[in-house]
Amino acid sequence: MSLNFRLPAMPVIPFEVDSISDFVPKSNSKTLAASDQNKLQKEPNQLTFEEPNPVWTVSELTRSVRLVLEGSFRSLIVEGELSNLHRAGSGHWYFIIKDEHAQLRGILFKQAAMRLSFAPEEGMAVWARGSLQVYEQRGEYQINVTGLEPKGAGALQMAYEQLRKKLLTEGLFEADRKRKLPFLPKAIGIVTSPTGAVIQDMLKVLKRRFPGMRLILFPSIVQGPSAPASLVTGIEWLNERAIEMGLEVLIIGRGGGSLEDLWAFNDETLARAVAKSKLPVISAVGHETDFTITDFVADVRAATPSVAMELAVPSKEDLVNTTRNLSERLFQQITHRLNQSKKDFSDKTKRLNSPERALQIQRERIEDLVYRLEKWGNLSQRQLQENLTSLNQRLLNKNPKHEVLKSQNLLNEKHQRISRAISVFQTTKQQKLHELISELDALSPLSLLNRGFSVTMDQQQKVIKSVQQVKKGQTLQLKLNDGKVLSRVEKIFTETPFNKSK
Repeated sequence: MSLNFRLPAMPVIPFEVDSISDFVPKSNSKTLAASDQNKLQKEPNQLTFEEPNPVWTVSELTRSVRLVLEGSFRSLIVEGELSNLHRAGSGHWYFIIKDEHAQLRGILFKQAAMRLSFAPEEGMAVWARGSLQVYEQRGEYQINVTGLEPKGAGALQMAYEQLRKKLLTEGLFEADRKRKLPFLPKAIGIVTSPTGAVIQDMLKVLKRRFPGMRLILFPSIVQGPSAPASLVTGIEWLNERAIEMGLEVLIIGRGGGSLEDLWAFNDETLARAVAKSKLPVISAVGHETDFTITDFVADVRAATPSVAMELAVPSKEDLVNTTRNLSERLFQQITHRLNQSKKDFSDKTKRLNSPERALQIQRERIEDLVYRLEKWGNLSQRQLQENLTSLNQRLLNKNPKHEVLKSQNLLNEKHQRISRAISVFQTTKQQKLHELISELDALSPLSLLNRGFSVTMDQQQKVIKSVQQVKKGQTLQLKLNDGKVLSRVEKIFTETPFNKSK
C-alpha cells in the first residue's frame, strides 16, 4: 500500500507535555527503569513491602503510559471504517475507526477538517494519518487525525462525486432550468486565461464565422487555489455590465489537463455562480472526454472551446445566403399566388351564363305564349289575364339576374379575401426581411463610419492599429463615411490601451 499524503505538521493539542520529568516523581526518576522491571516480575497477588519498590498512583501510571504511547506512535497511518461519525458545533469531527476485531476513537480538529477536499461519511473506508494521544481523565487513548483520504478512490474523485450528487439533488442539472442560446447575440463575454491557446482558437473561429462580432474578455486564472474565485468574479462582473455592453451569452472554459488541472471547474461556489448567471452560459472545459461540475450546471456544454464559439455565433455567410434564398422564395410565392388568383377569377367568370342570352330565351317564350294566346282567343278575358299573371310570375322567379347578382357578390367577396391575404403575407415577409437587414447593418463595420468613426491606413492601405506603426512626418489616410482624408503625423502620443487599463 502506498499513500501520498501532503499534510501540514500535527497541530498542538491541549494536553501535550514538554518532558518526562513533569509526570515522574522526583524520588523515582532515577530508578524508573529498574522499578518497571521489578513490577513486571511480581505476580499481581503477591504484593510485598520487603523491597523498596515505589507504589504507583493511577495518575502516575496513566501519564507514563501516555508518554510511552505518544512517544512511540508520533506518526502513523491507520486503515479502517468510519463509524459513529459526528461533527460538533465547533467544527471538530469525532468518530470511531474500526475493523473486524477492534476499534479506535479518533478526532479531526477543525483546522485539519477544513483542508479536506471531501466530506467524511458513515461507513466510509479510509486511511487516517495522525498520532496517538492519551486522555488522562478517562484513561482512554485516541488518534488525533491530521489527514484523511478515502481508501481506493482518490480524495478529489470522492469530492467530485459528493458535489455532483448534492447539486443533482438540488435540481441544478435539470434541463427545465437551462436556457436557449440567442440566435444572433449582440456581443459575447468570455471568462478564461488571456494568454493561453484557448482564446486564440476561439478568436480564429469567430473571425471565420462572423467577423466584426463584439467580444468581451475577462482575464481569469483557470488553474490553482485562486482560480475559482477569479472565475466567479469574471461571471459576476460580466453579468453586472451585460446591458451596458450588449452581452447576451457567456463562455467559460480552459484547455485540457489532468483532474487536478481542471479542479477549479469542480468548485461549488463556481457552480452556483454559473447557475445564478442571468446570461446563458456555455461551458468549454478541456477536451470532449473531460466532464466537470461546471459542464453539468451550464446551459450548454461544448466539447472544446472552439466548438463553444461555433455554438455561440452562427455563420454570417450562411445567414446572408439564407436571407437571399428566403427573399427569392417569397417573391416566387407571391407571384404564383397572384397568377393563380387571376386564373381562378377568369375561370369562374367564364362559367357564368350570359344575362343577355337568358333574356333572349325568355323573350322567345313570351312570343310563343302570345301566339298561343291569340290562337286560343276564345278563352275568356279573365282566364287569360290569370294565365298571363301566372306566367309573368314564373318568369320573374326564373329571372337569371338574381343568380348572376348572387354569384357576382360571392366572387367579389372571395377576390377581396384573396387580395387581403396576399397583402398581409407580403407585408409580414417584407417586415421580417427588413428586420434581418437591419440586424446585419447594425453589425456591419461600415456602420461605425456612419456614427463618426474613421479607419486610419498608411499609403499601402494597411490599417493602423497602434502608434507603434507610424512615424513622425508619415502621411496617413483617414477613411470616413463619404470619402478619404490625407493627414501628416506631427507628433505621437503614447497612451495605455483601454483593455489593459482595466
